[in-house]
Amino acid sequence: MEMEFKAMSVDELKDFLIEKEIGFSPYTQEEIDKAKNKLGGMPKLLEEYYLKIGWFADIRKQGYGCHIDPLEDIYIMSAEEIQEDFEDVENETDDYLVFGREAVSVDEFAVKVKDFGGNDPELYIFGDSTSEEAMEQGLLFGKLEEEPNLSSMFNIIVTSLE
Repeated sequence: MEMEFKAMSVDELKDFLIEKEIGFSPYTQEEIDKAKNKLGGMPKLLEEYYLKIGWFADIRKQGYGCHIDPLEDIYIMSAEEIQEDFEDVENETDDYLVFGREAVSVDEFAVKVKDFGGNDPELYIFGDSTSEEAMEQGLLFGKLEEEPNLSSMFNIIVTSLE
């Protein structure tokens, strides 16, 4: 399966899930606001995702590919934590919102906290697919060669479900 990194809207992903008869559970604005307060914000596109789609009701049970985590499981990984937990990562200066992963967690997807104000921030990855370039620079999170944005994550999900 080759991943495609083209942009896709939340509505397009929702239509795909409905077509495939995959159940999902949207969150309320109140639940999202509570998470945003805890996290210090969230990109608008991710907020739209949680409002319209939320969580795939049976994603873990069926072992689907890439997905966005339940709202209660997303978290901030600070630059300080990264440097403390990963001894080869000495140049990471950004904090990240980790919000998605590949089914067996070999890769995790994130956006930079400083990019919360943008609607479609750049997508970063940590795990088996982390670029050698990022590791050589002493960074934990790297960009994929295609340099996708958050909206590309929706197409990555579709590709992994087909």
